Amino acid sequence: MKTHIAYVLVSGPEDIYYEQALLSAYSLMYHNKDACIYLVVDKETASTLTGSRSEISQYVKEMVVVDTPSTLNRKETSRYLKTNLRHYLTGDILFIDCDTIICGDLSSVDETTSDIAAVPNEHINLSELRDINQEAYNDISNKVNVLFGRHLVDTDYYFNSGVLYVKDTPQAKRFFDTWHHYWMLSREKGCVLDQPSFYMANRENSLVVERLDDIFNAQICYTYKYFHEARIIHYFSSIAVLNGLSFTHHDFYRNIKKEGQLNKEAKQTAIQCKREIPIPAILITNKKQINFLFSDLGLFLMNEYDKKSIIYRLINSFYRLSKRIKSICRR
Repeated sequence: MKTHIAYVLVSGPEDIYYEQALLSAYSLMYHNKDACIYLVVDKETASTLTGSRSEISQYVKEMVVVDTPSTLNRKETSRYLKTNLRHYLTGDILFIDCDTIICGDLSSVDETTSDIAAVPNEHINLSELRDINQEAYNDISNKVNVLFGRHLVDTDYYFNSGVLYVKDTPQAKRFFDTWHHYWMLSREKGCVLDQPSFYMANRENSLVVERLDDIFNAQICYTYKYFHEARIIHYFSSIAVLNGLSFTHHDFYRNIKKEGQLNKEAKQTAIQCKREIPIPAILITNKKQINFLFSDLGLFLMNEYDKKSIIYRLINSFYRLSKRIKSICRR
């Protein structure tokens, strides 16, 4: 394929971002043997990519080390690199987040004619999001309003920045300059997320971002509609507890860290990722159930259940006790 692949990695030995990037890069090269991968890192991360954290070099053509401001924490450094990415690499690029599995041939992305292309967040536009999940819509609307003093345009797409096709054009470079500018403004107000600023950059650049085929960023925590045809599965490590796919859970990557390399089982899981749906697996399509699961309380309870924490056990015991009391009162 002609389009270069770019990952941004900001990681230390204690987290799992390196292990996620490693598996993603392995799966990419398995399906795209002629791909050219660039790994963009800060100096601190680069210094740690030795020994048990060096396997990724087998899949990467070049590691691009960037001198970043020392005032930024790791999360901020990652966004700093991402919003400046167009200036570090030449040629057309496909940026891919680390929390992804590549499960097919990506060469058709070469046919993209847009300066910049991305998949909408949740695979829908803002008006559809408002109708489906008012709480999520309000959260985005409030962020854009508080951070930038602007209002959402419901006919717009609020793009997911986890996979981005970017041509090497003046228009694309202007977009990244604008994106970085708005991200810096966002950071000053305490928000390090990069999608609100991406939305603003798109508005400021005459909606230059066009829709990329959804199969290049199948966001499986929102819908399985594109799972079967997906070329890139984006599992969102921050909320992966909501699905049962083994490669989306943190323990899977902690095991890779413990072994210090990708073993045969991990590689096989990546290659056969679409067969990883467990039994039982139930599709939840009721809007109220989905909204609850994605609410702060729903995510909290799911995480506590996953950890088998004392908080969950106490809540569960209290619920059982209340059920027993109600049953006695009905007699």
